[in-house]
Amino acid sequence: MRRCILTIVTAVTASLVWGSALPGATSSRTATDLHTPVCDLSGDQPASKRALCQHELALADQARGDFTSAERRLHEALTSWTKAGVDFRPSYAISLLNLGELYRLEHRYAESEARLREALDVARTVRDAYPQIYPAVLTRLAGLYAESDRAGVARALLNESLPLFRELAKPQGHEHARALATLGLLDIIAAKYKDAESHLLDAIALSSGADGEDTPETAEYQSNLALAYIQDRQMDRAEPLLNRARFVLETKGSSNDIRLAMVYGEIGLMATNRRKFAIAEDAEKRSIAILERQPVPQPSKVAQARVNLAAVYLQARRLDEAEQILPGLVAEERAMAPRSCLLADGLRELADLRALRHSWREATALYAESIAIYGERLGRDNPGIAPLQKAYEEALKHSGKSVPAA
Repeated sequence: MRRCILTIVTAVTASLVWGSALPGATSSRTATDLHTPVCDLSGDQPASKRALCQHELALADQARGDFTSAERRLHEALTSWTKAGVDFRPSYAISLLNLGELYRLEHRYAESEARLREALDVARTVRDAYPQIYPAVLTRLAGLYAESDRAGVARALLNESLPLFRELAKPQGHEHARALATLGLLDIIAAKYKDAESHLLDAIALSSGADGEDTPETAEYQSNLALAYIQDRQMDRAEPLLNRARFVLETKGSSNDIRLAMVYGEIGLMATNRRKFAIAEDAEKRSIAILERQPVPQPSKVAQARVNLAAVYLQARRLDEAEQILPGLVAEERAMAPRSCLLADGLRELADLRALRHSWREATALYAESIAIYGERLGRDNPGIAPLQKAYEEALKHSGKSVPAA
């Protein structure tokens, strides 16, 4: 059950440039693989060339973690695209998309939503000439809503974008794969593991064709599929996928790649299920270290990784070490993400800790709060709530209270 949308959606870690929409860009490139471009920003250059240069420099800045410079350059690109005229509206939409993504990475979610919504409006007006932009923006907006525990809104946007990707005369495998992977992660949240498997296998196939089999993008989707298998208790199917993803990310990515942090987190989950606690502890600590080294560390992801480490200690019955993490962490989560799945995850682990220490009344209250939040966010019929309900009823009995009638 200990899986919330904030935890598992690693989607949208890079920003795209389409050669067809941005004159001078010859291929789809990302903010993670651009070298600093050499270009001319002098005033005698056409506005469109200055805009393209600022856009590409922004992606290079983002790849280095200089988000302040990246934001400034994207604003300058947008100004120049506007000066270049109506023919460059598709490029304007793409720079807006990148700015929305940058804000998401900085956890400026309201600003991210506003920019992505604006990009969607612009993309809608150029759909006839550039039909690939509109479904891509839908997918990125869905990723933002998924991270914000708004699974229903995210799923609706993906259900709109996926048929549009299939209709494109020129397939956009990279973005199509991203949409399928995000849908697969939402399936995991809903405990629809067969649907998740189908969508993630399709994402892996598309990504392999568009990006290559040994790329960080494909490795990311393989780790997402591994998570579906872990949640469905198919550890033997998860293990080779995680080993492959780890190898690719360690050899072809960066030691600070957030996707590698997610892989280590899943290795920790798998090892905990197998009661290999030393491996689990090491993996979760590696995950935390990578997350804390991000240019702009995301508190929610760091908090979830710490919850996962505490869960290892609980399973290993190292209660004093779990005690050092959970009470303070839950207090942080209450302030940072009230009524979120992230808070529910922490509450559940703290409830387990209190139950193991026979503090039954406190455990009962914590279980009840966790169940209520999961019900709000995931739906009361989510099958993952059942074992938590059982733990709650057991704590009630020990505290001397009767179990409420169903």
